[in-house]
Amino acid sequence: MRKQDGYVLLVSAMIIGLMLIGLAVAATRTLISERASTTVIEREDDARSLAEGCAEHALLKLRNNVNYTGNETVTINGQTCTVKPLLTTPYRLQTEATVNGQPYRLQVTLSSLSPLTISAWQRVTAF
Repeated sequence: MRKQDGYVLLVSAMIIGLMLIGLAVAATRTLISERASTTVIEREDDARSLAEGCAEHALLKLRNNVNYTGNETVTINGQTCTVKPLLTTPYRLQTEATVNGQPYRLQVTLSSLSPLTISAWQRVTAF
């Protein structure tokens, strides 16, 4: 084996090693990014569930008392959400929940209070 062959082998091994390190770094970054995205999705799901629970609470109160006006803070499983004041023409019930900094706002439009009839249930970005 010539001396030159040894250098070629050494340089080739270094290049392959650097490529493998680069691939490992890229894979690690991708996994960290995906984990961060998953955490945001989980927080959003928790906030959505809390806002929906708050809406269900308000709808039950409204069903039992047509004079219910909202404007309260509700605690569900140790977490709080807000029922905004009931809006009229059309009737709109708005709730808001924040879980670990992730907000979720929900608006429920009612076409009738008696009988209680929901015409829309949607997420909104602002009230």
